[in-house]
Amino acid sequence: MNFSVTREAVVFVFSVLCGGVLYFLYDLLRVIRRASHGGTLITQIQDGIFWILALAVMFYVFLFINRGTVRLYELVGTGLGAVIYGTTISSLVIQLLCRILEFFLKFFNFFLKILLTPLFFTYNILYRWIRFVFRPIKRVGKRIIKRLCEATGRTIRFSQKQ
Repeated sequence: MNFSVTREAVVFVFSVLCGGVLYFLYDLLRVIRRASHGGTLITQIQDGIFWILALAVMFYVFLFINRGTVRLYELVGTGLGAVIYGTTISSLVIQLLCRILEFFLKFFNFFLKILLTPLFFTYNILYRWIRFVFRPIKRVGKRIIKRLCEATGRTIRFSQKQ
């Protein structure tokens, strides 16, 4: 077995970085959760995705960095990395992620408005034209129905909207 303090220090540093990356993924999840306003099912799905990503990151670190060997100091390093990230830059990263998300949402809304404006314009023209054409037909139909009802002795009430 090849033991090297330098190698173990590198593994510990990567474990600390892994903890920071996991906390960053959790911050990203928190920002998405704030923006989505989802229910309990959406929250559970998001938590499941987070844990799958967390397991993938941990698996990568433990398998490829330390050849599949899991030692206690690696778990301590992961926890230490999460604590360091959480106490130092987590709030700044959340603010930055919120601003980035706001920018993308504004850009998406602007792009969507540009894309949908011709459709709304066409819809408004067609709706007004169809209403203009069918309004007299509707009036004639109501008159015919009224006369038929008067002839048979039945009553039908129509709404006053036109």
